[in-house]
Amino acid sequence: MMTILTIKRYLTAILMFISISVFASALTELPVKTVNGKKYHYYVVKQHETVYALSKRFGITPEQLIKYNPSAEDGLQIDQELLFPATEIKDAAGIKGAQNSGHAGDIYTVKKQETAYGVSKRFGLSLEEFYELNPETRDGIQEGQTVIIKKNGKKPHIEAPATPAASAKKGNTHIIQEHETLYQIARDNNIRLSELLEANPGLDAARYSAGQEINIPRRAAETPVNNQTAEERSGNIKDNGTTDSNNKVTIAVALPFNLDKKDKHNKPMVEFYRGFLLAIDSMRNSGAPIHLMTFDTESTQDGVEQIIDMPDLKNVNAIIAPDNSEALKAFNSFGLENHIAVINPFNNRDSSYVSNPYAMQMALPRDMMYDRAAKAFLESFEDYVPVILVSNGGRKDKMEFIDLLKAHLNKTGRKFKEIGYSGPLTAEILTCNLSPSEKYAFIPASSHKDEFDNISGALETYKDSRDFKNEIIVWGYPEWLANRSGYEKMHHLDSYIYSRTDLPESFSTADIDAAYTKWFGPNMITTYPRWFYMGFDLGTFLLKSLKANGGDFSRNTYYYSGVFIPVMMRRHGDNGGFFNNELLLINLAPGETISKRTI
Repeated sequence: MMTILTIKRYLTAILMFISISVFASALTELPVKTVNGKKYHYYVVKQHETVYALSKRFGITPEQLIKYNPSAEDGLQIDQELLFPATEIKDAAGIKGAQNSGHAGDIYTVKKQETAYGVSKRFGLSLEEFYELNPETRDGIQEGQTVIIKKNGKKPHIEAPATPAASAKKGNTHIIQEHETLYQIARDNNIRLSELLEANPGLDAARYSAGQEINIPRRAAETPVNNQTAEERSGNIKDNGTTDSNNKVTIAVALPFNLDKKDKHNKPMVEFYRGFLLAIDSMRNSGAPIHLMTFDTESTQDGVEQIIDMPDLKNVNAIIAPDNSEALKAFNSFGLENHIAVINPFNNRDSSYVSNPYAMQMALPRDMMYDRAAKAFLESFEDYVPVILVSNGGRKDKMEFIDLLKAHLNKTGRKFKEIGYSGPLTAEILTCNLSPSEKYAFIPASSHKDEFDNISGALETYKDSRDFKNEIIVWGYPEWLANRSGYEKMHHLDSYIYSRTDLPESFSTADIDAAYTKWFGPNMITTYPRWFYMGFDLGTFLLKSLKANGGDFSRNTYYYSGVFIPVMMRRHGDNGGFFNNELLLINLAPGETISKRTI
């Protein structure tokens, strides 16, 4: 069954795997102070403490901590005071107490697919009465969550909507929608929650209702908060267009998170989504408000169909689709029917972009990649003799590329050699078959780590036996970038690797890595591909593009040089969709140096 998640609810699921309805007793045990007539639990930050560490200590999510303390969004400082509204904490903790004592109110356990509105109506409460009893449910409820549905047989008191004071800065007004939070409203309007509260004296962050009118301070339109990432400030992220800041950008993310499977959730997809969230956070002040709809397909076609049947999906600007072929096909059909761009970040074998003008493939198609790589080899190493290495009894997973390369070599009249070997290749085989006066470019017929291990020792020995070591190079494959233990040998062999994705270097990712640690902790998945970087690059490129061209990529596309994925979208023919036309040639050279260029 498909699960719909807001950003806040999803962050809770992927970071803490606990219900957002339960606040740890650690918060209620903090000392209390009164600020502007309201009581708050408070905590003074100590040296080296982080948002992530304190949220874990208090049993809440980082986003909840920042909701109450917006200044923490930029990191914590020694002696900084954190405030937590005592009323809201008490109400949330009261759920646990009621569950144990049975005296504070009747308790109900939420069933699958139930909404706050449905539960409130079922028990004769208005939605605001339900929120009054369960303040934490304003961001939605989840299956298995316990809620209060009655309080001593009396209806709770409902405060009158707050009226902005005459002294507040005048700006736009906004009607709070069902399920909308003040935190989301503040972020959508490029202001901090504290600024929104200051503009609406009497507005309680813990008690507000759908239909209530609030004032949005003018700063949202006139003075964007300076919260750019270091990448944007340094100019590494390029932007060649602008858009009307009143046009909201809505993106739907439909991926197989598999959150209901607990320990078996899809970690790469979670990591990808974290990167996407960071891109949204870094760009939320760069133009139009950004709205994100997040869905868990749960790796089932039924989950995909239920998402597609949702009416709101027809109003989005773009959909990020999963890698499963059937799921991707369904989303592409939906995009074609409703004129919505469908982004395919993962499945490079899909060919929908050939005939579907709304299909967008973020990777260069494999046939194009092989052809371009083969031509780049011929142009880059004209004076080298190609030597194709084929394992007689081993893997030959790159024979498709080898056959294409041979065709190009034969067409141009270039001579080449093919050497077969069994087991590990030996330097003696190379010496017997090769001339000391020729330059050689070795091309293995497999990208597998085992085959690299079978040939690398002999290649190193043969290279070291030559008078001029620069007369030997090795041609490699994208899969080699995942073989970190082989990097030292790749450098020694002067390896050239074609790849759709980059090999990030620490100096280029330092700011993004720090942001990851700040928000999600120190445990980034470091396998190749780097899923977090992929999500960040796709999010940044997509948001900049939607702001620049309103979703019409044929009208305005531009080059984006990401930390992991370079992007230049090209239309396929006159009526086809788009594909990413970028391919890199990465040289791991002797002396641990790395150079890169587009081919």
